[in-house]
Amino acid sequence: MKKLLLILLMAFTSCDRTPPKPEKKPPLVTVAKAEAKTMPYVVRTIGNTIPYATVNITPQVSGELTGYYFADGQDVKEGDLLFTIDPRTYQAELEQAQGQLLQAQGSLQFNQQRLKRYHELLPDDFVSKLNYEEYLSGAQEATGQVKEFEGSVNQAKVNLGYCQITSPLEGRCGRRLIDPGNVLTANQQDALLVINQITPLYALFNVPERDFLQIQNYNTDQGLKVSVKVPGEKEIDDGYLDFVDNTVDSQTGTLQLRAVFPNKEKALWPGQFVNVQVTLYEIPDAVLVPETAVGIDTTGSFVWIAKEDDTAEKRSVKVGQQFGRQVVINEGVKSGDTVITGGQSALAPGMHFRVKEAE
Repeated sequence: MKKLLLILLMAFTSCDRTPPKPEKKPPLVTVAKAEAKTMPYVVRTIGNTIPYATVNITPQVSGELTGYYFADGQDVKEGDLLFTIDPRTYQAELEQAQGQLLQAQGSLQFNQQRLKRYHELLPDDFVSKLNYEEYLSGAQEATGQVKEFEGSVNQAKVNLGYCQITSPLEGRCGRRLIDPGNVLTANQQDALLVINQITPLYALFNVPERDFLQIQNYNTDQGLKVSVKVPGEKEIDDGYLDFVDNTVDSQTGTLQLRAVFPNKEKALWPGQFVNVQVTLYEIPDAVLVPETAVGIDTTGSFVWIAKEDDTAEKRSVKVGQQFGRQVVINEGVKSGDTVITGGQSALAPGMHFRVKEAE
């Protein structure tokens, strides 16, 4: 009996013992070094691209369209042949004008020789002054006819040249708007083709009046640097500011600006929406941290600093501009500080942490 009671007592005693709780490990975090770089101070906005020049190709003479010599969407150079118009009528007009010119030149030669001959006889009164003046008038009239028919020949050559319609600039063709066989009218309103010059290319954009004042202060004769990219893509091209409108839109409080870009790779097309970045000046030794290091609470922006004793310090900061996945810190962090970039939700001021090893 005593033995049974001893066993039961030992069992109850062992049930009352609870195992010790395991020690809680410090939270895992990721860290990065704040670094100093020379960074631009920029104004960002949205704009759209437009052609550097647009030309509506129209005929300058009337006639039947006989051919075209390009593909829709093709790049063309200045002087490339685009269309031809039936030249026969204009060739005939040229030949007719050339014949009339030859006749006029012959008449002029005859009148000049006669005038010279009678001019030599005038001092000896072998010819009357009245007759001489008639011959002089005839020579002058013949000279005028030669000038007139020279003009007719030149005009006929111009009209014949207009039968070959060439590109006035380097650019990209749109869709052909007419087929061979149609009869064209000189200077008609309906275009045969539209060509856009896209190298270089313009971007139009608006900025608020407050930003314009900064742009105006830093603009130079060479124009401020302007960068563009298509939303979701990397930066495409750099150009410069070349035009500022002269009136602020009273309804929107914005001012329109324009930048020009080389667009050598033809990565930009007219009509695209683009992100625009105007560089005003450069900031030396700007302190950069990853965007994931910056948090916001009721007091403003802050970062967690990883101290040398592996404890966390919450520090208020003033945030500047963002560049990709990095943020400029104007106050609160200096170059070389270690900031915590991940795992901050488990931290408290003064708490120890463990740094997660890079995978």
